[in-house]
Amino acid sequence: MPTSIVVDTDFLSSFLKIGRARLVCEFYGVSGIHLASAVRDELSAARLHPHVVGANWVVEHSVAESACEDLRVSLLPTRLGAGELASIVLAKLLPDSLLLISDSTARRAAEAEGVQCADVPAFLLACKRSESLSTGALQGIVDELRLKDYYAFRQNVLDLLLG
Repeated sequence: MPTSIVVDTDFLSSFLKIGRARLVCEFYGVSGIHLASAVRDELSAARLHPHVVGANWVVEHSVAESACEDLRVSLLPTRLGAGELASIVLAKLLPDSLLLISDSTARRAAEAEGVQCADVPAFLLACKRSESLSTGALQGIVDELRLKDYYAFRQNVLDLLLG
């Protein structure tokens, strides 16, 4: 299991909207998640920042803009947002880290940089396989994500999660 969990805006906002962000800490057995200041800024724009600012389970990091700019240039023509770039840089800096990120383009870019990543379906599937969540609990999370975050799972993913 990774010892440092870095969370990008899209992944974290999904779980904040359903009141289940602490599930990440519980599953990975860590006292807190790591997020870049740029992610906090993006959460502020979505009015989700009160859930993380000052929370004892969130460790915020300032990431050098020069490092994000260097990464942005190296990834051209791929275009990533500030939170995605800062999250990738942060995951590269923290030892034994896992980046939880939903955007498939950003995830592929992070993986190309040697960062271990998981998206929402992979995280929930890991919870299922470890028996951390029952099928009923997973169904509830899937339903809440659909209703509160408009998150849509592909049918083959639903079959894996709920079958």
